Amino acid sequence: MQILDTKKRIKIFREFPLPVEISANTLSMMDKSVDNLKAGIVSEPVDLSDFSGE
Repeated sequence: MQILDTKKRIKIFREFPLPVEISANTLSMMDKSVDNLKAGIVSEPVDLSDFSGE
């Protein structure tokens, strides 16, 4: 919803593209990743402090 200077509200409808199909290989890799996460098979945490801007 957009509000104009005149305080009138205008509804703006947007069309979103339909999602593209995800390949079977990608789904399989995602399933394996989730299984590993649930089993506790994870890497060490990544240090992102260089990107924090502090």
